[in-house]
Amino acid sequence: MHDDKYGVVHCVRSSAQPDKKGKELKKWREKKTLDLSDVMTTEHSVPWVAYPGLFAGGGLDVMTTLLLRSVLPTIERKSKLKVLDYCSGAGQIAAAVRAKAKKSRLWLLDADACALEAAKRNLSDDVEFILSDGWRALEKSDRAFDLILSNPPVHLGLAVDFVPIREFLAGLARRLRRPDGVAYFVAQRYVPVRAIAAGTTADTLKITRQGTDDAKFAVWKCVARGA
Repeated sequence: MHDDKYGVVHCVRSSAQPDKKGKELKKWREKKTLDLSDVMTTEHSVPWVAYPGLFAGGGLDVMTTLLLRSVLPTIERKSKLKVLDYCSGAGQIAAAVRAKAKKSRLWLLDADACALEAAKRNLSDDVEFILSDGWRALEKSDRAFDLILSNPPVHLGLAVDFVPIREFLAGLARRLRRPDGVAYFVAQRYVPVRAIAAGTTADTLKITRQGTDDAKFAVWKCVARGA
């Protein structure tokens, strides 16, 4: 069939196994610099690796910047926190936490294997990486964290999709260490965070919006009820 406007693409799964040394990805690797000066009190930048298609080009987007500006001042430099970067992408949030509190332990969770490959190159070997669609890889684990940070997606392509943020909130209380565990996430102001939370976490989480002046985005703080 010949059509000037449309086409059919035939895709099959390859039986070839990925090369353990990552040679397939190497030709796509982009070497950059991640500038954290906008979220730190001093100028700070680190060598950075990204791959095509990563969120924000693998760099620091405006929403993540807002989140880090709100959270980093609350972290003591000598802190030894257990920190989860949820929906970590290439590891921008984790890198900023490591720059502020070098002794904190980091876990990065993302559903995108390519993003985690970039993160592994961007952060040191003492970081743990979790390939997972939401909390699923942790379902059989009691792992909990002192601090959870996230810029969760609210779009699937161009369509609005609140499922990821709903699942994030639904499983959050279980992952916060008692009594002082806290989570922060950032979202567009049109996202009905309280309505989403009311249907899934009303009995487990206390969620409050932080005092930022941004007209488009908001940072939210979450603690487990009863903590």
